[in-house]
Amino acid sequence: MPETSKRPTIRDVAREAGVSVTTVSHAMNNKGRLDVRTRERVIEVANRLGYVPNRAAQRLVSGKSLTIGLLMPPSTSDQVFSTDMHAPAITAAAHAAVEAGYALTIMPQLPTDGTLGPHVVDGVLVLEPQPDDPRVAGLRRLNLPFVAVGDSVPDAHSVHAHEVDGARQLLDHLRSLGARSIGVLAPEHPTASVQESLQALQDLWTLPEEEIVVEHVPLAAVEAGDVSASADQLLAAADVHALIGLHPTFGAALVQAVAESGRSVPGDVLVAQYVDGISAAVSSPALTALDVRPAQQAALGLTMLLEMLAGKDTPKERIIRPRLTVRTSTVARRRGDRMLARRESVQGG
Repeated sequence: MPETSKRPTIRDVAREAGVSVTTVSHAMNNKGRLDVRTRERVIEVANRLGYVPNRAAQRLVSGKSLTIGLLMPPSTSDQVFSTDMHAPAITAAAHAAVEAGYALTIMPQLPTDGTLGPHVVDGVLVLEPQPDDPRVAGLRRLNLPFVAVGDSVPDAHSVHAHEVDGARQLLDHLRSLGARSIGVLAPEHPTASVQESLQALQDLWTLPEEEIVVEHVPLAAVEAGDVSASADQLLAAADVHALIGLHPTFGAALVQAVAESGRSVPGDVLVAQYVDGISAAVSSPALTALDVRPAQQAALGLTMLLEMLAGKDTPKERIIRPRLTVRTSTVARRRGDRMLARRESVQGG
């Protein structure tokens, strides 16, 4: 039988580097008060020997699980893992955790018995907490460190997009194209960020000639991915110039509703949605969308959580500026087209 090479141990590294086992441990874990040369020499020897720290042993010594939990929004649908908000956030959090020496475990929900169930984690990222979210209350009862991602939570660390700035960018864009009447499609039970975005749209769309109509989509329809009825109702409610979907799947439904009404996008009605991503880019027409940077939010949230676990001071709240991506669904039209004619009519009194 061929010989199998023995896996190098921490003692092998210590012997080769001429230091103690404790020094190797401190060097590999960036702890202690080692001088730079010693730390670099130990790491060089470890890399040369192919030494990989034993994670189980590290957990025993530190008393930590070296695992971060990612608590998903409550949902009965598997689509929660594939939306343009959640998929980038999960991926970014996983990469950031691994780079920091942690594992990431997905937690679809918290058990109802007031425990973490089978999960053993040092802290939790709470994705898109809702107002009075029972997940937040449960984590507080467990005295478990957490960071809210995607929404703010009173008296808790959080990272989220600047909802008012995002609403202003989108409305300024629609105004520049002559829109004066807009329809908004929103979930019936929105997250805090969606609530704040809707409120910002209503607060900023206030010129005398401007009108805003809101249609709420039942939760069951959102989770089933069938919001066509609500989109049709919104389109029939008023002679809107533009439509905004406050969910990653609403933009396509609004485009379909416009087409079924015998009108076109963007020729007759402009369409945009919150949360940019692949689905918005490959839609036909491609959808103008607000990039709330979910990947950046999740990575920053994980960094904040690790700082908390290390006992470091970290800001209570981090706010990320959204970025409007303009695509075909709201392209500027020629001077003779209908939307510009409407704008010129309004401006001319």
